Amino acid sequence: MTARLGACVVALALAVAVSTTAAAEPAPRTDPPAYRDQPPLAFVSDGRVLILDGRGNAPIRVPGVDDACCVAFSPDSYYVAFERGGDLWVAEHDGTELHRVARSVARWEWAPDGQALAVVREHRTGIEFVGADDARIRATLLADHRVLDMSWAGYGRRIAVSAVPISGRPGAGAGAELFMLEVPGPYGNDCPALCPEAPVPVPVSHRETGSRPLLAGWSPNIQAIALWTAPADGGTLGVVSPHGGDVTPIAGTLVRRSWVQWSRNGDRLLVVEGTAREAGAPRALLLCTGPSSCRPVAGGDEAVADPAWSRSGAMAYVGTERRQLWVANPDGAEARGLEAAGDGVAAPRWLPDGRHLVFVRDRRVWLLDAGNAARPAAAVPVAGPLGRDGAAPGPPTHEPPDLSPDLAEHLYSVAP
Repeated sequence: MTARLGACVVALALAVAVSTTAAAEPAPRTDPPAYRDQPPLAFVSDGRVLILDGRGNAPIRVPGVDDACCVAFSPDSYYVAFERGGDLWVAEHDGTELHRVARSVARWEWAPDGQALAVVREHRTGIEFVGADDARIRATLLADHRVLDMSWAGYGRRIAVSAVPISGRPGAGAGAELFMLEVPGPYGNDCPALCPEAPVPVPVSHRETGSRPLLAGWSPNIQAIALWTAPADGGTLGVVSPHGGDVTPIAGTLVRRSWVQWSRNGDRLLVVEGTAREAGAPRALLLCTGPSSCRPVAGGDEAVADPAWSRSGAMAYVGTERRQLWVANPDGAEARGLEAAGDGVAAPRWLPDGRHLVFVRDRRVWLLDAGNAARPAAAVPVAGPLGRDGAAPGPPTHEPPDLSPDLAEHLYSVAP
């Protein structure tokens, strides 16, 4: 998560304005009962945090919140975290027990078990780990480093951290180090607080020796980490072993974590290739079955964005200038556009049943049954309108503002 995602407001405005005809249509009414038998879904609407329970009921509001953004369910689906006023807050899945866990956050992520969060504050000094239920349970590591980025492994309590020594030589030539951290706890009487182990440096070799790598994410089988080197230049995406070694480059990309997606078992990777920052610039969707085995499966001469894997291995992505929703087989074959989704789609996600998709369009979250190609069902708006309240601050420096429609992903979250 990124702290300053005010571009989300501009994002959704742009996503709405696909055509003057679409803009003139009345706003669609949401239908929460249509979301019955699905996992809980949290979203931000006019700065409020609301939660659909997946049982067909009206959304539950987290009391007293009207200035939120950037919502995310915990991996165990019990908590919802979000930002308000630059601080990080957590509530339980029914909207109760709201409490602040950290102030002035720049980046944060849930631990895989949902019992703690990793937090990088605005000053970037060290990385903090905070208990989800009790914010008094906390620990700080790498206090003598300026932390650039972090990424949890898919299970356990291992986290990769990119950081620069504070005592290091200032300027662009000061390279970052990669560390592995183990941070168990709190786990009952055996470890009632957080029980971190000492950070372990990981030797990494790549061509951009003065680079400060940013982390795109671990493979689910924890055999590889995707990361960007030279991110200031648009980013060279590569993969490296968690034990270190050479970074194997894959493609030039923008620094967008949502455009780098591992399959569920970690044997395939979808990557949006292209470093041009212009909205609608041609991009290719690459399917990688190994660091040196990547091929385009979509795009190339037109825009493509927002890839997503289903649990069964099917892929979805947004393509063409009209931002239409497409699905394809695990190998990218038999791609078909889902006309029922309409134009101006952003941030699609598969639901656990592998049949339904949710996505953002017209400032709403829509539900679509993609399982019957012969008789496609109509998409139904189930949540919205999305957006945070008040004036939007500037976008983060590492996120291109002209691609802000895709930042709609930070305004809703589906429980795993």
